[in-house]
Amino acid sequence: MGRVCTRTVVVASMLLWGCGKDDEGAKTPLTGGITAGATEGNDGIGEVGGDEKFDLGGGSGGMASGGDAGQVGGCEKIDFLFVIDNSGSMEDEQENLVSSFPDFIDSIRSATAVDDYNIMVVDTDECVAGFGAGQAQLCDEVSDPGCCESQCATFPGGTCNGAMCSCPQVADACDNQLGAGRRTNKDGGACPVDGDARYMVETQGDLESTFACVAEVGINGSGNEQTLAAVSAAVSPAMTEPGGCNEGFVRDDALLVVSIITDEEDDLEDALTGFAGFGSSGDPPGWYQAVLAAKKGEPDNAVVLALVGPNPPDDCPPLDKQAGGVDGAEIATRILEFTGMFNFGFVGPVCAESYGPFFAEAVSVVSEACDGFTPVG
Repeated sequence: MGRVCTRTVVVASMLLWGCGKDDEGAKTPLTGGITAGATEGNDGIGEVGGDEKFDLGGGSGGMASGGDAGQVGGCEKIDFLFVIDNSGSMEDEQENLVSSFPDFIDSIRSATAVDDYNIMVVDTDECVAGFGAGQAQLCDEVSDPGCCESQCATFPGGTCNGAMCSCPQVADACDNQLGAGRRTNKDGGACPVDGDARYMVETQGDLESTFACVAEVGINGSGNEQTLAAVSAAVSPAMTEPGGCNEGFVRDDALLVVSIITDEEDDLEDALTGFAGFGSSGDPPGWYQAVLAAKKGEPDNAVVLALVGPNPPDDCPPLDKQAGGVDGAEIATRILEFTGMFNFGFVGPVCAESYGPFFAEAVSVVSEACDGFTPVG
């Protein structure tokens, strides 16, 4: 049986969507997922705000239709790409992700035969960590002499007279490229990523703390998030082939798992300024094709997990950017469409108090994709 489609209400009123097709191409209900005990406070996920552990037990919950908990999957390698919004409203969400990561990875190891992985984090901004393109307010050199000099010095990548200041000079040009893996923390300091690659591998020392270092990407990034352009760039041949910033990250014999974490839509019009030209250029079909190309045309070799503003927005109040709000989320229409194009696409609300339930359910999605993985190349 192939992927399925579900709408499951779980702990913390977290609404999760997983979409796919059965063998006849029709969408059907998910047979597995969060354990019954999780909603009853037994040995499942646990209460929100507690110390959640992912339950992969059998019974009516546990794994998706790919098999029972602990079943060895078909893939032995996974490339994990985390695309994390680094704009001003994302501090809590980054902390939430970091706290959920250790159990997620441990559960993946338990549910699959994976013993070889790459883990890369990219943000949604073009400039080096600590500074965001477009972070500064528009200013007018005529009415405010010295504006450009002061704004661009304080916020490299800011704007003056409607023109973008350039990103700051860096020793490694990859630090200023959208979609390049991060090796720095939110303040621009070096994280202890082993080796020279811009991602972590299975031999990474102290994986949890290293992931926390790179995944807390900070909140000084641009409000002009280019989330899906970052996904496309990160897995593009220009980035992943020899000489690219992410050389070797995408492997033909590995399942690709993309996790998107953002509280804003990736649109072409900024909700605060109303200026056109913000967000990722292109459209969901084009971004889908970029990921498909990275997997040599095999759609079932990619999984997309999206923690975003859901539709309907029951679990996320509106994000009031004009009032300087940081709570809530925009309905991520284009990201939702992009995610829904994948047979293994899965969505949850970015406003959830804990991401534990989302990633617990996502383990089933990844495991099922792993069961049916087909090496290409």
